[in-house]
Amino acid sequence: MTAATHLPASPATTVLTITAATVQAGEHVQTLPFNLIAPSTLNPRKAFDQAALTELAQNIYERTTRDEHGHITASGIIQNLLARPTERGTAELAAGERRYRAVKLLVEGLNIQVRTGTDPNGQPIMSSVFVQVPDTYPMPVLVQDMTDADLIEAATVENAQRADMTPLEEADAYMALLSAGRTEDYIALRYGKHPTTVRNRIQLAAGLGKEGRKLLQEDKISLDTAKLIAGSTGELKKLLLERARMGSNTETLRYLVKRAGFMVEYALFDVQASGLHFEVNLLGDMPQKFSNFAAAMKLQRAALEAKKAEAEASGEWKEVVIVGVEESNAALPTDEWVNYYSVPGGYTDLCLVMVYCAQTGYVREYENVARKAAVKEFERNRRAQPGTAHTVSASEEGKGVREAAHITAHQTRSEALDAYHAANPKATLALACVALAQSGTLYSSTKLMGLRTDERKAAPITPETKALAAQIAARFPIFTTNAEGTLGYADRASATGPALLDALTHESVTEADLTLIFAYFTHRTVGAWAHNTNRPSRDLNAYAARIGADTEVQRRFTLTPEFLNAYTSADLNTIVQGMPADVIFYNRCESPTIIAYASNLPFLTVRYRASRSAP
Repeated sequence: MTAATHLPASPATTVLTITAATVQAGEHVQTLPFNLIAPSTLNPRKAFDQAALTELAQNIYERTTRDEHGHITASGIIQNLLARPTERGTAELAAGERRYRAVKLLVEGLNIQVRTGTDPNGQPIMSSVFVQVPDTYPMPVLVQDMTDADLIEAATVENAQRADMTPLEEADAYMALLSAGRTEDYIALRYGKHPTTVRNRIQLAAGLGKEGRKLLQEDKISLDTAKLIAGSTGELKKLLLERARMGSNTETLRYLVKRAGFMVEYALFDVQASGLHFEVNLLGDMPQKFSNFAAAMKLQRAALEAKKAEAEASGEWKEVVIVGVEESNAALPTDEWVNYYSVPGGYTDLCLVMVYCAQTGYVREYENVARKAAVKEFERNRRAQPGTAHTVSASEEGKGVREAAHITAHQTRSEALDAYHAANPKATLALACVALAQSGTLYSSTKLMGLRTDERKAAPITPETKALAAQIAARFPIFTTNAEGTLGYADRASATGPALLDALTHESVTEADLTLIFAYFTHRTVGAWAHNTNRPSRDLNAYAARIGADTEVQRRFTLTPEFLNAYTSADLNTIVQGMPADVIFYNRCESPTIIAYASNLPFLTVRYRASRSAP
């Protein structure tokens, strides 16, 4: 590797004359200078892989086009960013912060690896070169008016699609959306998550605490441990955090929760007047709890009944119910109850539910909740009314998306995709190429020519494969060829679904280009086999005969002395039974034993060569 070469920053482009006042929302993608764009503090994603950003920066720099004078004429960013206008005349990012940060590295100046030659063995010589772009670097941005909730949603969608968010970042995103007015059901539908997953993530964000967050972010505790800590409260949470710092695993902490007993701090009754004793804890590492669990729980139940009677007397609730659960955080049982986030508009039979943990005595009150069965009956009745079928009424906006809305949304999306791809076979071919390129194979449940593609053996790499891979890499910068000559991704950013989809659905891509990619990944699967001792399927044999591949097999099938010497005579006789007819054996040694054996084998023609170096 040579020493780093310092190149001057590219001259500022003369194309851009944008001022702060021109940054306005619009329907089309705008080209804004880098210095008018700023990341948003609302983006739930906080951590970025520096190595991946460097790779992306190099990729953007290499794709940037310039005129003969070195002025930038086109951005190296393929997928546009999404932002909203600010009162300061700048653009606040909603999606695309990875691309923004990559360009920021180029603006600050970056050493990248470039190919500067080839060594005697044909291997590329790479050198470190310092590159830099001006802070007016052109950025393609779609500027739209957005609320905070819209911005958080856009950022979360992009990060979720790229699988870039950690569970905690995802949890913070859901919590922010909830605070901005979105419902749990809406979040579940928007991001394709189960409602229980959304609730667990929200609990993680709300209950983990500063210290628990630090442990999770530093990978010092598992996600399961973090969930356990987030679901606890008070002294028990402090204990779990302390034990987690000491290295206790999730099962150990779960056992601590179960044996914690009735915590004194959770008592709703007058502890001093009760006369109950506390367990003596000499080490001081366990929360105080009652010695007589049954007596304490009896008093707790009595206190709950008194609170229930008081709430019923207020006439505020349709029902007041006491529910006992095993979970230490006294979560609302969602199999029977609907929390207030998901209660539909217009529903008035609201309840108060007092949930207590039967293990620790911890109590939580849930206001404005409803019985799930009653809510379903309410929705059935409303849908049966004229003009309300398959719609979500205006009164329900922001009040929760129920099952009917889920189904309607899925049906609408499916119809739109179906209509588009039925009229655009090129787009369908692009999607098939993306799926093949991402997996490197067909799904294991798929059969091709009678061959299962799971547990398959790799097909040999031929000159034809190398030539096809080189042709694809030359056409699509997102791909490259490795030392073996097979196709791979140019960098980590290229391997993501959106980047690959953007490259293959670009308007300049033709069906012939896509056919090359489809041919590459498909032909590698056709040539694979599932089990060494199994014969190819009848369909595959017929297909091979039709295209002349069986004749090519006879030409390429060569037995060498090294191969024959590795087996006994009995083994070789077994091998011969499965050989194609007229297999050719080239003698490359002077072993009389091998020559004699080979000469007596049926269906085997022995040819001699004068030189061992002959091909």
